[in-house]
Amino acid sequence: MNKFRLLLVFFLTVFPGYMSGTDTAFLENVYLDPDHGEMNIEGKVDIFFNLSDPDAVVEGYLTVMVGTTEVTLTSTISDGSSMGYFNNKMTIRGSELYDILETYLNPPALHITRFAGEKSIEDSNDFSWADGIYDFTLVIEMEDPGTEEEEEDIFDDGSDLFEDEEEEEEPEPVAPATATSSFRIVFDNIPPSAPLKVESEGGDERIILKITPPYIDERELDHDKIGRYHITLSGIFDRDGDEVEAELEYVSSVSGPEYDEVWETSVSGKDGFKLINNDENLEKYLYTIKISAEDVAGNHDPENWIEINASAVSTFGFWSYYKAEGGKEKGGFCFIASAGFGSYSHPYVKILRNFRDSYLEKWDKGKQLINVYYSFGYYPASLVENYPVLKPLARVFLIPFVITVWFFTESVGNLILIMWLLLSGYYILGKLKRKTAIFFLPLFIVFSPNLLEAVGGEFSFTNSFYYPSEIDSGIDTEPFRTVGGTKKRYLPSVTFGFQVPVLEEYIRWSLVGGIGFTRFKGTAVRADGEKSADSTRMHFIPLTGEVKVRPAYSFPVWPYAGFGLDYVVWWIREKEKTAKHGGTFGFHGSLGLMISLNWLDQRSAQKFEQSTGISNTALFAHYRFEKINDFGKENSFDLGNSRFEFGIVFEF
Repeated sequence: MNKFRLLLVFFLTVFPGYMSGTDTAFLENVYLDPDHGEMNIEGKVDIFFNLSDPDAVVEGYLTVMVGTTEVTLTSTISDGSSMGYFNNKMTIRGSELYDILETYLNPPALHITRFAGEKSIEDSNDFSWADGIYDFTLVIEMEDPGTEEEEEDIFDDGSDLFEDEEEEEEPEPVAPATATSSFRIVFDNIPPSAPLKVESEGGDERIILKITPPYIDERELDHDKIGRYHITLSGIFDRDGDEVEAELEYVSSVSGPEYDEVWETSVSGKDGFKLINNDENLEKYLYTIKISAEDVAGNHDPENWIEINASAVSTFGFWSYYKAEGGKEKGGFCFIASAGFGSYSHPYVKILRNFRDSYLEKWDKGKQLINVYYSFGYYPASLVENYPVLKPLARVFLIPFVITVWFFTESVGNLILIMWLLLSGYYILGKLKRKTAIFFLPLFIVFSPNLLEAVGGEFSFTNSFYYPSEIDSGIDTEPFRTVGGTKKRYLPSVTFGFQVPVLEEYIRWSLVGGIGFTRFKGTAVRADGEKSADSTRMHFIPLTGEVKVRPAYSFPVWPYAGFGLDYVVWWIREKEKTAKHGGTFGFHGSLGLMISLNWLDQRSAQKFEQSTGISNTALFAHYRFEKINDFGKENSFDLGNSRFEFGIVFEF
């Protein structure tokens, strides 16, 4: 693409409403759909525009210059009743344009087309004589506002009522007699030639294609604008374990900015057919690929195709390479219980099931609740199954129910429940020490939210750079490094916590929880160890909880320390689907320094506290010692990464 065309594409992309000759005061944001403005005899181009005063419109229509004659199209609007302020539309149809050209270009042979001497005459058809670039004008005629004589206010004696007052009113803008916008439409009925070149690369059960569009002229200065590629793939496919010979068809649509550039797409199985990986380079599993082009005007000749042969090959992403090299991680979530809730026979699931059978089934309202659950529970269950990141959150949500149900279904739970009720009743009746308030604190919070007004806390935004350097431990080939490289990834996170009112005159204790996110993108490798065209990703969501402590003196620099537990949710994507997911427990400790920003402008800090409740804003940095390996299990990922972290914290 030459510099002029690049500049033109950029201008039309940034300013799509620009049309030469537009009266922008009344006819606004005129643009074409499709924006390239090309069509054949079966196509159309829509013109959209806005009007600042649709009530003043008398008529709207389109004109086209044919030679030296301006011809009006039948697409007109007789009055403004069908027009509004936004998204008005008029349409240019290829068939109507052809009829006009056939009428006014006489004889047609005298017409010099845009494509004369450029596209092959062998590709021409009965309509191609009319091909060219045509100037159109959108015309909006306005009503004549005219002038109305104003009645003069006079006294009975004939003198002016306001003769001593001089009033000058600003004239209102008057709609022009006509508002216009000019643009060009390309009329093209010649199909493009075959693609100039196709490069292929094998992926896992798919083939990646890089297609170079044909040239638009014999001088080979510019590529044709291609809107879609038609692809035929034939060979032997796998269908339900059987090898079947078949032919599959695909259509790949090209995005706008790449109409005349090399287009990358891929073909994989469909309709139950899967490509067979040809790792041994057997001729039997070689696929024949034919590709033809369709230009943006909609012209396509399936006989103008290019043919290549290519194969699919096995590739290994983060998970498959790790397992192929002897990795012991099994995946799956271990939130609280080692096995998780993924099994019907899991102890926690049994507790819930026993409660259903022993209590809910024997109660009419309970039966209704069960019916509602089985009617609607499928949808959230499917959502959790399709998005692994939601599984630990769902389990956190279920744990309180499991604990509550355990009190009613298990003998030990029954005993603890009875003792708790007795003790609670004793403390209530006796009005004893304030320590017993812990039994009723949730009720007090529910019925008296203002109790929380005196609770201190903090929230922060933390930054770090993460790399699980020990994830390949125990494997000589280092699959994670091979696929994902050694570059650290940015890991942002947020934390939120509450202050513990213990020795608060000397020490500030806080219980803090946090969540972050990062991911590693890599290139899958082939069986021979070489890089492939397939991509793979590994995502991490670190969940953390810690006890944080710092001194409470007034000097604006505080050392601090933290210690807590971690749970890292992870999932791996290969072949555009989740290959494996799981979670890994661990722990961490941190030592750092906080510097308050309040001392820079104490008056502003006081105003900020009065309006937001935030008493201190500080910058912090610490070193985090981390071990995330399910507390030393051999069949677990080691996701730990000791590192520096820094950010800003707000205390309230």
